[in-house]
Amino acid sequence: MRAYRDQYASLFNEGRNVVVIGVSNDSPEEGASWLKDEDFPFMFVSDAENNGATYTAFGGGLRDSGAVDSRAV
Repeated sequence: MRAYRDQYASLFNEGRNVVVIGVSNDSPEEGASWLKDEDFPFMFVSDAENNGATYTAFGGGLRDSGAVDSRAV
C-alpha cells in the first residue's frame, strides 16, 4: 500500500474523479492507527466484522483460518 501512497498522484489522477478505498481484515482500530501513521491519501475500511465478505464479493478467497488467501489490488 505504501507504493500506492507514494505514487498516488500519477496512478490515480491526483485523486480527481477517482475514489481509492483500501479494504483490510484488520480491526477498525488497527486500520485507523496504521492509516494515521503512514499518512495515506485514501481511506480504508475494515472487513474484519464481515468475516471477509467484502473481499470475497470482489473475487478474493479466504483460507480456512478466515485470513485472505492473498493481497490484491
